Amino acid sequence: MSTDMQGKLDIAVLSLPHISNFTDFDPLEREEVVSLRYIKKPHSVGQPHVLIIPGSKNTIEDLNYLKTRGYLEEIKKLKKNGSTIVGICGGFQILGKIIDRSLRLY
Repeated sequence: MSTDMQGKLDIAVLSLPHISNFTDFDPLEREEVVSLRYIKKPHSVGQPHVLIIPGSKNTIEDLNYLKTRGYLEEIKKLKKNGSTIVGICGGFQILGKIIDRSLRLY
């Protein structure tokens, strides 16, 4: 895996409106070899080594947010250019092809 110009692994986390469990990334911030940044605008994604779509307290609304703000195009470019895309919890659901609201636990 390559690193950025400062010798660090560039990890970008999308700052979703309903982000959850963002403290899960605290250990990455403490790693000297990692540059962790939170993305608030699609044009600032750049070309990270890893893009993380974090958990969400409202997956469908955050998916719509990503679609309407232009993030999905950026994510597709990153995938095409070799970045690793990681989804955690709701972020993993966002990476799926279908989110079915009709599913019920009981």
